[in-house]
Amino acid sequence: RPLRPGKENKRKKMSTPMAIGLPQQQQFNLRSDQIVQVKVMRMCKPRLSALEDTSQVPLLNDQWHSYSMGEKSGCILIPDAQGKLYVGEMFRALFSFQNLVPFDVMNFSTAVQVEQPTQGRKTSVLQSDPQLLQNGGTLTNIVEFPLNEAGEYVMKCSLAFADSFGLMRKYDRSFKFTAEDALKFSTQVNLGKSSVYLTGDLQNVCDQTLYIELLQ
Repeated sequence: RPLRPGKENKRKKMSTPMAIGLPQQQQFNLRSDQIVQVKVMRMCKPRLSALEDTSQVPLLNDQWHSYSMGEKSGCILIPDAQGKLYVGEMFRALFSFQNLVPFDVMNFSTAVQVEQPTQGRKTSVLQSDPQLLQNGGTLTNIVEFPLNEAGEYVMKCSLAFADSFGLMRKYDRSFKFTAEDALKFSTQVNLGKSSVYLTGDLQNVCDQTLYIELLQ
């Protein structure tokens, strides 16, 4: 456009949407775990399906397990305050992902893998599609899987999302728990003059009553 005498050539300035209430440099310096926080809670009966609305469930704050702000490594231990876990049971946990910043988080997705006690075998138990995590909002997912062996299990949760600059962020958090054997089986061989006797002893070593449906 021509610049007429006595007129000022004003150009419109294009702006990039930024988080309200946070200076641009402060947004850029935020760690990934300062944008989205992940917490996990072990679930017990009554069972909740993945289709039920978990926002209406009375959850106690002290049942959540999460990393302290700025904590970068190690595994968070899920204690057995709700009862010990035994081989043969289904483990269920509720994962909560909370937006801690005053802007929407775009393309948020998460994946959870479980590392078995022996040989480090990993199984995928959750893989979500990218979605919007709104300003101050929370998303929840329920995971469940069988406990087939005794030992220490590790759940690795991987998060990916875009910040207010459109930059992709990724980080991992790990949670661990232990499952024990509920039954102990031992054998004893007794030799007779012309026969061999094998004695099998099945012992309940857990803290609850078990009912044997089938023994082969």
